[in-house]
Amino acid sequence: MGGSGLSRQRFCELFSVPDIPAALETIGIVVTPQEQDAVLALGSGSFTAEDAGSVGGPDFVVNAYQRGVCSLEGPRYRIADYYTRLEIFAVAEFEAYRGLKVEYQRDLGAWYFDAYYKRLSIRGNAPPTLDAVLSLQETLDFIENEKRQAYLVRCDCRSLAAGAAPEGGICEKPLEVCISFRHGPNSPAHRGISRAVSKAEAKQAVMDADRAGLMHTANETSICNCCTDCCYLSRARRRRHRELGGDRITAWPLQTKSAVLNASNCLSCAACVSRCPFGLFSLKEGKLSLRTEYCAGCGLCVNTCPGGALELRVCRS
Repeated sequence: MGGSGLSRQRFCELFSVPDIPAALETIGIVVTPQEQDAVLALGSGSFTAEDAGSVGGPDFVVNAYQRGVCSLEGPRYRIADYYTRLEIFAVAEFEAYRGLKVEYQRDLGAWYFDAYYKRLSIRGNAPPTLDAVLSLQETLDFIENEKRQAYLVRCDCRSLAAGAAPEGGICEKPLEVCISFRHGPNSPAHRGISRAVSKAEAKQAVMDADRAGLMHTANETSICNCCTDCCYLSRARRRRHRELGGDRITAWPLQTKSAVLNASNCLSCAACVSRCPFGLFSLKEGKLSLRTEYCAGCGLCVNTCPGGALELRVCRS
């Protein structure tokens, strides 16, 4: 970029760069100087690959599209924004993102989550998305019955929180666990940042995630394997609960089942205590208790219980 303050300010406006030190101090790492110059030259309108080539060179638009600097809009392109680029930067250039100062990662992750939350369709207690919690078997069945190609990609939530987990500490859960069935324009597959996998490979990724203690959520186009510290859905769920001021966490993502305890079969081994991502089990003086009203129905406790003391039951409507 030319170096003038006005050019920098104009670039930040065109690319919707947030006015926070973490973004402003790292902009040269996240967006190259050549890309910044191209954004200034191409402006806010749509453009063709030829237009971009005359500004950034013959391979510019291919690289810029893959990196999330621009997006497809029909047969033409348009400059994207910092939100789009930051997600792809954290996922596709994970080591570079991890190379940022920890405080920058924390602030960027917090800004991104806040921007994500504001984009949700929040209307009272209505679920803002169609995401649903699935058991392990339901997730495997989803994959088996799906006719579209599956793609495996790093988890964007956990990538953005790497080294600066929002609830404190470092999240050590596996990263390459998200499965997408999208392959159209602007999808990770179309941008070339996810990899095609067989059904067997997709199922194995889910089973590995389950063993690592990640709960499974799905919508029409993807399956996520989530921890509750980094996951946007879990964090947004808690934030909505605080905003609604209710006594019970809202049932979103969609919950169709709940864990039920049969105390007579309980071995008091406490496997479920460490397994539950929501901390709903407690073992005191050899007696296990479960706060069923907060259960999301993920089934992680059920497939760990050696005594068969837990089962998933369909929630009453």
